[in-house]
Amino acid sequence: MSELKNIIFDFDGVIADSWELIYKLSKDCDPSMTTETFIEHSCWNVFQEAKIDYLTKWVDYFFDNYNKELSVTHLQKSLDTITLLWKKYNLYIISSNIEQAINRVLKKAWIIDLFGAVLWYESHRSKVEKFKMLEKEFWISNTDSIFITDTLWDIKEANELWYRTIAETFWIHNRELLAEGNPYSIVDNWEEFISEIKKI
Repeated sequence: MSELKNIIFDFDGVIADSWELIYKLSKDCDPSMTTETFIEHSCWNVFQEAKIDYLTKWVDYFFDNYNKELSVTHLQKSLDTITLLWKKYNLYIISSNIEQAINRVLKKAWIIDLFGAVLWYESHRSKVEKFKMLEKEFWISNTDSIFITDTLWDIKEANELWYRTIAETFWIHNRELLAEGNPYSIVDNWEEFISEIKKI
């Protein structure tokens, strides 16, 4: 492996502590949803194998309200870590949520310029393809990069291109579920993440 140069972040559940917001909006769209269904929903690409019925008639409602309710307060736990990592690494975001909301909160938090690129829902619905976009534009590779995420779905997509993944338990998937994707490591907080990064 080459020296670590690039850290690629998922957004929701990693940079943004937005679990309660997304769960609430998902429940609004599909009142029959249970916590178990929500967990299962995040094990696969939700645009290909959705377990919650908001990707058809409810998609506009979900994204409109996500845009209205996502705020800088959702970023508070990650701001110091992001700033620290920016001093040494190239940072990128790949997300399945919308450009308007993500851009707005990153700008309000004064951290948007810390990221070399932010790829969102509008860029592509597959994170595999978003990895390829970063490779093409910024010449990153799976040998000099690591991906941090919170769902089994993301680990599976990173595995398709042999990207190392640090999985975190901050959000909806527990350690046992994340382990099914065979990530590089699993962490429970930002301190453990920094410790793992230092080992690479």
